[in-house]
Amino acid sequence: MARLLQTDQKELAEVDRGFVDTLLADVPVLGDVRDLAHRFAALVRKQGTGTLDDWMAATAGTSLEGFASGLRKDLATVRAALETPWSTGLVRPAWSRDGSID
Repeated sequence: MARLLQTDQKELAEVDRGFVDTLLADVPVLGDVRDLAHRFAALVRKQGTGTLDDWMAATAGTSLEGFASGLRKDLATVRAALETPWSTGLVRPAWSRDGSID
């Protein structure tokens, strides 16, 4: 169920989309939590337009409030992780002349 809620609706098979639609109609709060989870994922991927502060405020009263509270405990580190550029490129060790790694 978690995978279905996290997957973009357009990517779901018709039967799965129908299940998610029924589930969200029966338990509307899941739609709010799903939207918050998608917003957080967009922040991490630097694809979102919102801010971490806005996202954390929006979690108040939801099942993600505890997660946001945990992030607040080391907010400087979380901000650095979200704002620092990163690469998926290879990291090459520095080799010395004798063939050992520096």
